[in-house]
Amino acid sequence: METNFTNTIPRSMAFYNGIHNHNTVQHNILALKQFVVCKYRTEYRGIPAVVQINVRHGDLLRCFFHLNSRFNNLLIIHFQSHGLDFRSISKDDFNIICRENLHLIADRLTAIRLSDDNDTPDQIHLFLSDSLALRQFVQLKSLSLYHISSNEMIKKNRLSIMSSSSSYSFQFD
Repeated sequence: METNFTNTIPRSMAFYNGIHNHNTVQHNILALKQFVVCKYRTEYRGIPAVVQINVRHGDLLRCFFHLNSRFNNLLIIHFQSHGLDFRSISKDDFNIICRENLHLIADRLTAIRLSDDNDTPDQIHLFLSDSLALRQFVQLKSLSLYHISSNEMIKKNRLSIMSSSSSYSFQFD
């Protein structure tokens, strides 16, 4: 069995100094994701197999945010248009991102998704417990909360959100 590991930058990956065009930004984010995708090819009886690992928002922030200003700009623009999805992120990663990265992009985020499922217990409460932090999200238009287990928590957190800003869209699942 022969194993090849391909780790080359795609030809389509072109970073521009001035990021003004939305299509250019989307192209760069796509190229970044393609580059980060791990391609592991094995030849077994002449049939190639490709295993790809998808990159989550938390991984993008933790791995690429402090590399250089180009990556920072690309990530900020990506999160402005797509929001930040904290679902299915470990509690440790969530705490690290909140402590080290979130305050740097908080004023530019337009959407945040939080979850209290088995993989991310108490995530919503931890995020919303700091009402001062909510004031940093000046462009936040959508806050989606998933797997909420208590009506009391919804009422309590909704009041704290409403007191920190006047225009939020709520989505509960």
